[in-house]
Amino acid sequence: MSEETTEITDEEQPTRSVDELVEELAGASRRARQDASHELAIIARRDPAALESAFDALVDALYRPEALTRWEILSALAELCPEYADALAPAFDGAEERSSNVSEVVWQYVRQRV
Repeated sequence: MSEETTEITDEEQPTRSVDELVEELAGASRRARQDASHELAIIARRDPAALESAFDALVDALYRPEALTRWEILSALAELCPEYADALAPAFDGAEERSSNVSEVVWQYVRQRV
């Protein structure tokens, strides 16, 4: 099964609040998680400060089963790292306890983007 990544365009506007989107990331619907992660990536690109309260939820979303959700969340985290690297580190430390492989892959990706 192949999943396409969705390109973020300047015309797109998130339609829900960060809290609503974070709640969707934990939901049962694969499509809802993908849509929420896409909107969070848009928000991260435009206003990283808006996601400051969602760091733990974003890192947790890296464990969702679908690749598109994880890719969009990686994109959001990469946008946050230049300004919030120190604040994100504790969230990644917690993730590392759950799966060192995921944490290492994430850090490699983020380091390439910064």
